Amino acid sequence: MTSVLSDMIIDATENLYQTGILGLVLLDKDFNIVDSHGILVDWIDVGSPAVEVFPFLIGYDDEFEEIKSRKRESLLLPNVSFMADTSHGQKVFSIHLTARPSDDGLALLVQDATSVAAMEQKILQQRNELALAERALKKAKAAAEEANLEKSRFLTQMSHDLKTPMNAILGFSQLLETDMNIPLAPEHMECIGHIHRAGNHLLDIINGILDLARIESGKVSLNIQNLSIREILNDCLPIAKTLGEKRNIELIDNTRGRNFPLVRSDRTRLIQILLNFLSNGIKYNREGGSVVIDSHSTAMGKLRISVSDTGKGIAKHLFASIFQPFNRLGEENSMTEGTGVGLAIAKLLAERMEGEVGFESKVGEGSTFWIDLPVAGD
Repeated sequence: MTSVLSDMIIDATENLYQTGILGLVLLDKDFNIVDSHGILVDWIDVGSPAVEVFPFLIGYDDEFEEIKSRKRESLLLPNVSFMADTSHGQKVFSIHLTARPSDDGLALLVQDATSVAAMEQKILQQRNELALAERALKKAKAAAEEANLEKSRFLTQMSHDLKTPMNAILGFSQLLETDMNIPLAPEHMECIGHIHRAGNHLLDIINGILDLARIESGKVSLNIQNLSIREILNDCLPIAKTLGEKRNIELIDNTRGRNFPLVRSDRTRLIQILLNFLSNGIKYNREGGSVVIDSHSTAMGKLRISVSDTGKGIAKHLFASIFQPFNRLGEENSMTEGTGVGLAIAKLLAERMEGEVGFESKVGEGSTFWIDLPVAGD
């Protein structure tokens, strides 16, 4: 018996109860039964002509010859019912029979028609349920996309409506602060300073909302080009150094003197992401701490730029919220200013530039944020 036929027998036996298979009957080239497997063994006599055991096979000679000559892959016969003697007495069988070629002649796969019908009904039901689920998913996706667009439109309009009067407030506060003709008393100047700082902070929030809305709606334009990491860092580090000096934070550049491949990115947006990492590393650091910037190639062939700090670190239960917009991870009531949208924007921008952002953090030791960028020429 060939290995292919043996596999058919094994498969039929293993799936006996799951698929309603009654057995497998093997016929020789003369259409005599040479072997049977499954519960058919009880009532099928080996050596008998197949048409004596299965009279309903009469009339299919041409089809069977086509199967034996490999001109036809299989033949599915109509469901039939008949009575046969078994070890448990006479039993009525309603069968579903499929004829396939074998090396010696034909192989007849006999299945319980009731089980097959139940299986087909179950498959149809599962297909219907899947179709309904797909339809509901498409509908939910369309609703979510529409809601997201509506949110972006609302945020954009609201931000513009706030930005105009806020610029006026800042402009008038600057006039009051610098008007030498009508100098203000020291206590009034202090109040003007508070107005100016609070106004600038609110303007940062408004600009962040506008930027986030543009990116989420796909309206941000990117100029992807080959960039030198050294040149990008030369633009970022002086700004970060000025911020760090205010809190006695040491800025350590581990990339200096090293050569790196060019990366594919938008210059302005990459600087924006790195400045966000650097400013966060300084703002949320301890007094007199340090911020380290480094770079190396990843196992995926991208170039990673990382910013590490010596701050208090981030608790694990907050990890899932790191890149959510307007989430300041418990720092809302602290003296450290922030909008909570910088990291969310960084993540969206990186993904649109075919990059990726990520982080590592340990409470009491600090955090490392990084961006992976595609290398030019890959």
